[in-house]
Amino acid sequence: MRDRYSALKAIIRDDRGNIAISAALVSPLLIGALALGVDYGSLTLQQRELQQAADLAAIAAAANLSDPEKATLEYFQMNGLDIPVATAKGLLTDQGLIAYDPNETPGIVATVTPGRYTADPAISVAARFVRTRSYADAARVEIHGKGQLFFASAFTDPPTLGAVGTAAANKVAAFSIGSRLASLHDGILNAVLSGLLGTTVDLDVMDYRALLDSQVNALGILDALAINLGLTALTYDELLQTEISYGSLLRAILATPGLDAKSKSAMEALVRTASKTRLSLKLAEIIGLEPLAENLVGS
Repeated sequence: MRDRYSALKAIIRDDRGNIAISAALVSPLLIGALALGVDYGSLTLQQRELQQAADLAAIAAAANLSDPEKATLEYFQMNGLDIPVATAKGLLTDQGLIAYDPNETPGIVATVTPGRYTADPAISVAARFVRTRSYADAARVEIHGKGQLFFASAFTDPPTLGAVGTAAANKVAAFSIGSRLASLHDGILNAVLSGLLGTTVDLDVMDYRALLDSQVNALGILDALAINLGLTALTYDELLQTEISYGSLLRAILATPGLDAKSKSAMEALVRTASKTRLSLKLAEIIGLEPLAENLVGS
């Protein structure tokens, strides 16, 4: 009996192999924690890629507000992203428009919302974008889809990831000079323009038609104006606030590419006429350069 008792005590005191037993017990926990860490890192990367896709797709949509859904799909296609776009008529995919049941959402889907964006610090960020198709100048792209799990999928469903991107089109563009006045008699046109400039204008109908068909770039005019006036150290906003003569503006337009020979001839006649008047204006009254206002001229 005593031998049995001694043998039992010896077994209890023997701690050899304890580490191996403990390791065997906690190994599943360690492996599970490692697996969760891998899945968490993967989901974080997936979310980041989804946000990048939403942001860049919104820029593409804002650049083509006449058909933002198509522009969004084309961006996805060019970047190898298999993301369909939900529209009112169905699901826009690589294969064309297919039927779409919102209750049977595909693995991942994007929606595009046109609207207007007001870049006003006094307005909360959430309220700056307003959904509308009337005179839209911005677009919002939302992407929702199931994430991908590698290890945790054995005991849980993958979470739904979502990203929202909003972009507004720059309110700066080339402009064309056009008017129904072209259908009027040249004598009436000359009388109207003479009254506005306070001097005598003598252009024929062909001169006016040449001016009406001309296209000039707003930034190009401002750059030429700044060079002519020696104001290249100013920002665009400061230049717009500067009072200039009509002659200075017309000379800047004349120096801008885009005028054909007939247009240049008519513009030169206007420059000669405008040099006789002392009327001036501030371009800030007719041109807005919100996105570029603080940029230096020519930058």
